Amino acid sequence: MERKLKICFAVPQLTGGGAERVVSVLSSTLANQGHDVAVIIYDRKENEYPTSDLVKKYYLCDEQYSSNSLGRRIQRIGYVRNFIKDNGYEYVVAFLKRAVTQTFLATRGLNIKFISTLRNNPYELSREERLKTDLVTFFADAHFVQNQMQKDYYWKCIQKKTFALSNPVSDVFVENKKDYNQQINKIVSVGRLNPQKNFDLLINAMAELVKEYPELTADIWGIGQEEERLAKVIEDKKLQNVVSLRGRTNAVKDVLNDSDLFIMTSDYEGMPNSLLEAMTFGMPCISTDCPTGPSDLIENDNNGMLIPMGDTEKLVAAVKELIGNPGKAIEMGENARIRTIESHSSKSIADRFVAECLKI
Repeated sequence: MERKLKICFAVPQLTGGGAERVVSVLSSTLANQGHDVAVIIYDRKENEYPTSDLVKKYYLCDEQYSSNSLGRRIQRIGYVRNFIKDNGYEYVVAFLKRAVTQTFLATRGLNIKFISTLRNNPYELSREERLKTDLVTFFADAHFVQNQMQKDYYWKCIQKKTFALSNPVSDVFVENKKDYNQQINKIVSVGRLNPQKNFDLLINAMAELVKEYPELTADIWGIGQEEERLAKVIEDKKLQNVVSLRGRTNAVKDVLNDSDLFIMTSDYEGMPNSLLEAMTFGMPCISTDCPTGPSDLIENDNNGMLIPMGDTEKLVAAVKELIGNPGKAIEMGENARIRTIESHSSKSIADRFVAECLKI
């Protein structure tokens, strides 16, 4: 019988991005498999990603704190330490810089295994961020990354304790499948509205595409710092009836099913959840071949299409190719679904995660 583990995750919040989505899916799957799982959450936010009822959630924001900022940090570290110690967790897995640093400090001297994580392209971190994260990673018991390229970033001594697992996909995308249309009329993209995602590339491509395909539209789902600027770009190009900023959604499956083609235009990624979910659902997908992630998921012209980063001309050409050959688009979507379900289902990733924990 497989040994049941006591695992505690830590994350600044449970809404917003890919790392938070991974915590919700992985913690839920592990809890449903019978493991004792908790999530320490720093801040309570609206529209949190769902978790299994079996996952214990501890909100640090509900505790009482000093008015002094340093005092608050020290108290927060103490609350984290007491929660882990009092509940006897064997493994602590921290996601994102704030939680990684503070949880690492909270677990010093405890008889637990601390697992640090990396959820983006390490080469894009500032020098200061690299020094901080590399120091914590050096002293961690294990390090959890998303792909081999991220693992190769580290010193050999850190690589020896680093394991690479892709993001798990929520069962909703595994258990449901895209209803295909025979024409491509609506494009969709999902992600935070920040410079990393380079939504300008999609907007620029749409400005060219609508000259030949006036019925074509694109929806961009997400919120972020670039919202006002992107809205101005759309207005300046007179694309208000073509490209729409739709805001945040918790109904990604329905958004995908209501669209015909998924496009990701990022300049860099960790392991893009939105692309992985779209492929698992069976969407035809076009992505920039950015570091890191897309080339691990897409075999060009088989289960998706890869284009050079920032290349409007190549993106336009790729979209035109699929509009002119919808059968190829459907075949790519079906191939994407087969491949991602085999290797990225929540059960598959959870089983491999447990196996890695037991090696530590």
